[in-house]
Amino acid sequence: MNARINKIPKKEKGAVLVFTALALVLLVAMAGLAIDISHAYVNKTRLQNLADALALSAAISLAKQESSSTIPDVETFAENFARNNTFPAFTGSDGNGEVASGISGAELAFTFSKKTPISANAADWGAAGAVDDAIFARVVVSPMSIGTWFMSVLSIMIPGDFSQMTVAATAVAGTAPIAPCDLTPIMMCTDNPSAPDTDCSDGECYGYTMDNLYCMSAEISSGTGGAPSRCAATHNSQYGAGNIGLANFGSAFPDAGLDNGANTVKKCLAGAPECKKLCEVPSPGTIPSKTGVDWGPLREGLGSLFNEDSPDLGYTSDKLTGLGTTTSPTTEDTYLDYSDLEAEFGASYVVPTAGISLSGTGLVDPYAKYESLKGQGTVDSDISPDAEYGKRILGVPFVDCTEFGTGGTADLPVKGYGCFYLSALPEKNGSEVFILGQFVGDEVCRATGDLTSVDDFGFYKVILYKDPMGGHS
Repeated sequence: MNARINKIPKKEKGAVLVFTALALVLLVAMAGLAIDISHAYVNKTRLQNLADALALSAAISLAKQESSSTIPDVETFAENFARNNTFPAFTGSDGNGEVASGISGAELAFTFSKKTPISANAADWGAAGAVDDAIFARVVVSPMSIGTWFMSVLSIMIPGDFSQMTVAATAVAGTAPIAPCDLTPIMMCTDNPSAPDTDCSDGECYGYTMDNLYCMSAEISSGTGGAPSRCAATHNSQYGAGNIGLANFGSAFPDAGLDNGANTVKKCLAGAPECKKLCEVPSPGTIPSKTGVDWGPLREGLGSLFNEDSPDLGYTSDKLTGLGTTTSPTTEDTYLDYSDLEAEFGASYVVPTAGISLSGTGLVDPYAKYESLKGQGTVDSDISPDAEYGKRILGVPFVDCTEFGTGGTADLPVKGYGCFYLSALPEKNGSEVFILGQFVGDEVCRATGDLTSVDDFGFYKVILYKDPMGGHS
């Protein structure tokens, strides 16, 4: 017996059509959502590629220190190159038509930073012309509107404008720091070696205060030959008799082809190419000490940084020595020696263990003056065209000197790396070697791994970084 099919009540007729229509709207909306989001994602990728290309282009220009007679500022040149060359090349390539129509140069913002490690603080980033010696370039592409194809259907059911979506992008690029390289064969003892303060951002680290002047050699004699010591018990006094804190790079880097003698000390203090390749100390992370003063080789090596040529060296000096004929007499203020200390503090002045704070004295801060003149492109007039800024900034290892024992030599554990500005030529005082250096932190010399070497060896690369300020990178 067949079941009876009841008639649909008249009041329910047409309800199926309503539900079907609503379902179709939802299906179209969902399909449109998938299609339009995919479309937006494709354009987001294109926009990110544009930001990446612009940041890399600017960073490469920074790394090359490119400029021109019409645009002498390196950062401004880098931004202009990216805007005028990379941007049109990208937007003119196949597949980037929507980006080309949606973005103009006005939507691009460039900022630069020299702060290392890369900083998330907006105050450390500035426009071209406001930052010198920049390492990183950041590009922000303003939000671009993308037209939707199907999502506008949602406005039938949901109030609002679904005809547009926006995408944006940011990118940061810069030189990749190498491992600590270009070490100087002078070691400095760290305070509290079991747990040293390695954070220099607060102005103090490893037991040293930023911008203070220190004795960089151990006091090995007191009043020898009638000459009173110029240094109090320094950080480096722990080295023991007959040691001033020299490192034996021949033993520390057995594959570098260096000998264990004074000739290596001289060459590496002068910045010989083979010494610039000396990177982070190999495992187990120790540096052998070297006995003796090696005054002659030490004086020749450091003297070459001040344009005092040694017959068998011939390496380039710093562009600013503070000695000899200069393009500006103010370059003399980059040089501060013991006679300046005596003039300020009195005869037979003894440099304290905590260093000399220049604040409130009549002495000019030599490193601050050096940096200001370097920013103006000032050089000594009798300097070779091949001279380099930064040669007077020595990268040194901080070591645990408690491992030294009672004398002789020892393998000293490396706890970190730092930078000292050589304020003057080394001096001999009886049997005491007097090296005066200004501690300038851990960001301004290649030995710390925070700067990329521009010397002609090995590989060097410019890479993309995750945007430290978030954004869309």
